[in-house]
Amino acid sequence: MTSEQARFVLQACRPHGQDAADPAFIEALAQADRDPELRAWLERERAFDSQVSGKCKQVAIPASLRASILAGGRVSRRPRSAWRSLVGIGLAASFALFFGTMAVSRLSGSDAYLDELVQHGLMEMTGPHPRGQPLDGYGELGALLRDPSQRLGTAMPIDLNRLREIGCRSLQVAGKEVFEICFRRDSYYHLYIARRADFSCRECEIEPMFRERGEFASVSWVDDQHVFVLVSRAGLDAVKKVVADPAVLAMR
Repeated sequence: MTSEQARFVLQACRPHGQDAADPAFIEALAQADRDPELRAWLERERAFDSQVSGKCKQVAIPASLRASILAGGRVSRRPRSAWRSLVGIGLAASFALFFGTMAVSRLSGSDAYLDELVQHGLMEMTGPHPRGQPLDGYGELGALLRDPSQRLGTAMPIDLNRLREIGCRSLQVAGKEVFEICFRRDSYYHLYIARRADFSCRECEIEPMFRERGEFASVSWVDDQHVFVLVSRAGLDAVKKVVADPAVLAMR
């Protein structure tokens, strides 16, 4: 098992050691013991998950919630499959995790990791979001994003002040300013750009990080001044075709 494969498996591992003896995680945990970078990432993930769990436990559940759910079930006459029920539960859990993540991010302040930006990007793709916004005012950057023959990399014409002036969509992740540009090639892609000084990612300083979660795929990388996250529903192969060769991205 490679470290990248182990990272994917360990994303589902609970933070307090409950899964240490689970056969599904044993090999991945052993790889984390061998790889210092993977071990450091896992420790950050566990700490972050613990914070989210603690915040979720602080959410007060209305006393009338159970009765309301049961009443709704009695009123509804339309049968629901077990699969649809599981999907509903999964969506509810995702939204709970999202709001918990935002609460933790506000507390974390300057201790911002690029993993948080990746998670935010993946979550953004599950809800309403701008599609193919006009790029005429983006100058060289807009031309680069529109051109399917051009690969995104570490020498892109980025001017954060210019993005701010032209009203590029921005958001706060872990209290840090992040710009989001949605563009279309063969599919829709979301590009997130932020100051490198605001986000720590030791792994990305070595090589770009590709991730895949369900129907979503992403890649994160850095250059001297910026951090980048590209997210799409198009799949990992499509994302790899949009960015430069990993060996080029890894060059500083």
